[in-house]
Amino acid sequence: MIGAGPAGCSAALTLSRRGIQPTVIERISSSDELPMRALLLDEVALQCLAECGIDTAMLHHMTRVRFSHRHHHRVRELHKTSAGVLSERALSARLREACEASGSDVRMGVAATAPYVERGFVRGAILDDGSVLRSEFVVIADGANSTFGRSLGTYRRRDIPYLLAIAATFESSHASRSEFDVLLDLERSEREPVAGYGWVVPDGGQSVTVGIVIPSTVRDVEAVNLADVLGRAVRSIAPRWEIDPDRPISASRSRRLPVGGSVLPIAGPTFVVAGDAAASADPLSGIGVGGALVSGTCAGTAVADAIDAGASAPLQNYTTLIREAFGQRQRIGRVALPILGHQVGQRALTFAARSHIVAEALLRATFDR
Repeated sequence: MIGAGPAGCSAALTLSRRGIQPTVIERISSSDELPMRALLLDEVALQCLAECGIDTAMLHHMTRVRFSHRHHHRVRELHKTSAGVLSERALSARLREACEASGSDVRMGVAATAPYVERGFVRGAILDDGSVLRSEFVVIADGANSTFGRSLGTYRRRDIPYLLAIAATFESSHASRSEFDVLLDLERSEREPVAGYGWVVPDGGQSVTVGIVIPSTVRDVEAVNLADVLGRAVRSIAPRWEIDPDRPISASRSRRLPVGGSVLPIAGPTFVVAGDAAASADPLSGIGVGGALVSGTCAGTAVADAIDAGASAPLQNYTTLIREAFGQRQRIGRVALPILGHQVGQRALTFAARSHIVAEALLRATFDR
């Protein structure tokens, strides 16, 4: 497994349940190197975590969502009771511990610099110390900017939109709230709205994470300064959450998030690609943990089938498993993102803060589906 994130760990745990002990390598040395940001986990993510042996009872559970647009807001109850929050650091640590407990060989602080190719087939990875880690099959789960995947010829389809995202974490005296905010009034400059949405997620402890997502279909998207848009969003919610907008305790760089199955190919004769490296994040909500866990499980299943069969042919079933898991959402996202990036779509989105009917529809289409 190249990467010990949700996708790589869920693949490893799936293999372990089939009696196979994989090796997982991760370039960072410790989960403490990850951002402190709070991750919103939907029903899909929580079910996958439970299957991975992660106790979800200790999560900070959400019961409501608050849609806001300037002076208007609408609070809706979540239809599904299983919605939770966990920090990225804690999620990484728990998944890694589960992998180690199941017999996986987890190697932190080890980077894969290039594929190891033998007779035209990928048979492992060349590590940063120059050594070679040989394997029969490889699961590539090294994130949205997958350098390992690109070295094997993966690419992002330019005709499918992507998302731009950035987030920061702040201390807050209201972090125990069981309600998260969705912000529908993003601005790139004073009174100049920009399509997309923001969120405020409390971690149940002492901090909240504020983030924004903007579709690539926005006019002049390359000229949008994500840090400025995030800063305006943070200042707008600072009084409600009692945060100091000038003192983040953790910040992330802006990043491009491929969605909608826009990365191809996701399977080769001896490798599969999972998680953000395979554009598994939800194209409508931008939530990536559930998609990463599901795609990792599919990857582990395909690899286990290939090992059991003693042949690489079953590995090609991975594409079918991914299509069955994400196909419908990916098709909807490919249609919806160009509309949401248009001014008309953005205006329609703001009605979620005024109309319970629109709020319900948005809730069901994104998070609480």
